[in-house]
Amino acid sequence: MLIHIKRDTEVFGPYSIEEAREYLSAGRLFLSDFAQLPGTTEWIPLSAVPGVKSVPPPPVVPQTECVQPARSQTNPPQKKKRSDDLVTGPVIRDLLIVLGLQGGGIGIVSFFAGYAGESPPIGTTGTIGLFLGTVGFAISGSLATGNRWEHLVKVASLTTFAYVILSGTFLQDYSFGRLLMNVAVAFLMMGLGGALSYLFKRR
Repeated sequence: MLIHIKRDTEVFGPYSIEEAREYLSAGRLFLSDFAQLPGTTEWIPLSAVPGVKSVPPPPVVPQTECVQPARSQTNPPQKKKRSDDLVTGPVIRDLLIVLGLQGGGIGIVSFFAGYAGESPPIGTTGTIGLFLGTVGFAISGSLATGNRWEHLVKVASLTTFAYVILSGTFLQDYSFGRLLMNVAVAFLMMGLGGALSYLFKRR
């Protein structure tokens, strides 16, 4: 049996059923095309022609692109920043605040005393340094974002280290007594300033 094939306005054929099945397998014909059987004038879907539907499915073409697995929506755990680092940006900032206030205050007093041709009274520079250092630690405690006292202890430790360097450089004093005094002064200012910081920031 020979059939004609019609697609849109074009007519092909005649083809035998075997040829139509081969063309379907090759993708040259489609089941949606229309066919005309011998001795008829009616066009029917090719899928309705007896013997055509038994055509085997077209071979599966293997995909050449690798499908990558979907990424997990959860982000990998971030490494937590260590809280036990001694030297951090906020600690250095507050160290400079403490030393800057002390150095500025003592420098102003010494300048005016020298301008008057006199030496500062005994204990004046130490008292001013203690007061301004306490103010510096109060500011440091107010600026602390984490544990207040943990932060203040770090600032006091670096302040002590700075005192040791300054006393060794300008006073040539590397004695153990000077070291103990530096530690005592730094942590005394820390305690007083930390307590005062609660007046400005309770938590």
